[in-house]
Formats: sequence, structure tokens, C-alpha cells
Amino acid sequence: MAREPPKYERLPEEKTREMLKLFKGERTGFVLVGPKKYFFPFRYIEQGAGFYNFEARPDDTWILSHPRSGTTVTSELIWLLANNLNFDLARKRLLTERFPFLEFSMFNHPEVTREFLSMNKENIAKQELCLEIAKPGYEVIAKMPSPRFIKSHFPFSMLPGLLDVGCKVVYVARNPKDVATSWYHLNCAIKTQGYIGDFATFWNYFQNSLSK
Repeated sequence: MAREPPKYERLPEEKTREMLKLFKGERTGFVLVGPKKYFFPFRYIEQGAGFYNFEARPDDTWILSHPRSGTTVTSELIWLLANNLNFDLARKRLLTERFPFLEFSMFNHPEVTREFLSMNKENIAKQELCLEIAKPGYEVIAKMPSPRFIKSHFPFSMLPGLLDVGCKVVYVARNPKDVATSWYHLNCAIKTQGYIGDFATFWNYFQNSLSK
């Protein structure tokens, strides 16, 4: 039986208008999820239940963290250790294939995906990648053979019962000042976020949990 995901509420209209002017990768709006009001793009409304009811397996290995906490390097280290330091295979397969990001599809607004496709009409490989990362992670990862390696930036309360089924879970933490600085630069650099404001404004959002 499917579990009911955490309740959400829409970000107030005035704050939504303010943030849509600064975060150009989002085009619709934002939601606040659960009693702690975790901040997510509107696609949580469509996909939240799928992530919450994703079926974890006992031999899964998960990495959980806030973005920009060292997740990527930790993912590579863990995958190599679990695969007998198979550097040859690691070079042939992208880390995103070996250690997929569960909820990345929530940050791919449909309009942005269409823009990516239009920009890369002559590049079939990039077109395929754009379409692949737009698919809900709970559908893609469910088809992967075990043992699976999965990363997520969801808080623990928004995930399936990982410890209940015996998953290995690695939590990565970093000084929040360093996290905020790195997260600011990434939000400015990538189209799915498209942040165009200054650091002082971003830091204010970060302090108030409005920069996920």
C-alpha cells in the first residue's frame, strides 16, 4: 500500500514572484514540504509521492547530504571501494550512471528541458542526456540491477525507510558557510537553477531554508 507523502503548501504568492525573478531555472513556483517546511520546486507536487514510496532494497548504498557538501567525491570513493577499485569501468561510465541522483528530475522544469533540447538539436548524445535526466528518478533507478548506489539531498523524513530494510547509508556534512558559498556559485552556473541575484540575497534565503 502506498504511503501518503508529507503534506505541502505553496510558497506565498509575493515570495514566489520575488524568487522567480532571481531563479530563472524555475518557471512555475515553489512548495514548502512537511512540518519543517522544506523548500522545493513545484514538481514536488507531481513527483513527491513517487519518491516517498520508492522501494529501497537491502543491498542499496545511499549517500545523503545537503548539496555542495562533498557528495560527488564521496560517491566516487564509495563506488570504487565497493567495486574492487575498478578504475577502468569508472572511466567508461559516468558517475551519474553509476551513482544516480534520485530527485534530480524535480529540478528540471519542462520548459528548461525543451530549451536544452532546442539548443542541442545537432547533438544526439546531449539530447538523449537531457531527456534521461528529466525522467523521474524513482522510475529510472527502480529498473537498475542490484547492488544499486543512490545519492539524494532529501531530508531523511522524505525518503523511504532506508534503515528499516537494511540499506547502507552514508551521511556527508560540511561547514554550512562553505556549503552556502559553493551552492551559490553552482546556482549561478547551471541553467536548471539560473540564479541571477547577489550572494547577500542568496545567503538570506539559505539561512531561512529557501535555497534548496
